[in-house]
Amino acid sequence: MSQLAVITGDLINSTRVENGQRFRALLKSILAGMTKKYGAKTSIYRGDGFQISLTRRDCVFEATIYLRAGLIAGSPDRAERWDARVAMALGEHDAVIEEQNSTVFIQSGRALDGMKKEHMVVVGEPESFQLAANIATAFVDDLIDNWTAVEAQTLFEYLQGRESHQAIAERLGKTRSTVTLSLQRARYNLIDRYITDMTRLRGLFVKH
Repeated sequence: MSQLAVITGDLINSTRVENGQRFRALLKSILAGMTKKYGAKTSIYRGDGFQISLTRRDCVFEATIYLRAGLIAGSPDRAERWDARVAMALGEHDAVIEEQNSTVFIQSGRALDGMKKEHMVVVGEPESFQLAANIATAFVDDLIDNWTAVEAQTLFEYLQGRESHQAIAERLGKTRSTVTLSLQRARYNLIDRYITDMTRLRGLFVKH
C-alpha cells in the first residue's frame, strides 16, 4: 500500500459557461502547473470535471487552493465566475488495483457527489481527523467564495513560490502596495496557516 491524496472536482454552475473551450484551456494549464509543482497526475472528464492524485499528500491542501485560485483568477468577468467544487481524500492506494477503483479514488468521488452547499471538503480516516479538518476547511471555503478575481490572481502568484511582495508585483506589473493589499484581502496569512496546520493535524492522527 502507498499513501495517496486524491482531489476530485467539477466546475460550479457549468451550464452558465459561455466559452467552454476557454475554460478547458485554463483548466488544462492549471493542471499542467500542478503536475510541475506538485508532481500530480491529472485527468479531465465530462468536459468540466477533473481528478488529481498526489503521492506527496502534504501538498493536497495547498494544491486545492492553488487550483481554485487559478480558476477564479481566470474568470472572464464578474458576471461569469469560474470556480470548482473539490473533495480531498487522503488514504492508502493499492497499486495492484486500477487507480480509479482504488478506495481513496472512490472516497473522493463519493464525497464530491455528496456535497451540497459547500465547495470544499476533506475525507480521511480516522473520523475524528475528518471532523476536525472540515471545521477549518469550511471557514477557508467561505474565504475563497468571497475572493475577487484580482485577489485570487495575486494569491495564485503567491502560491507559486511564496516570493516577496515586490517580486510578485514586478511579475504582475503592479505596485508592491497593491499586491500587499490584495493578499491581505485574500487573507493569505490565514490561508498559509490552514495549509500548515492541516498538514500537522493529519500527522497527529495518522502514523506514516
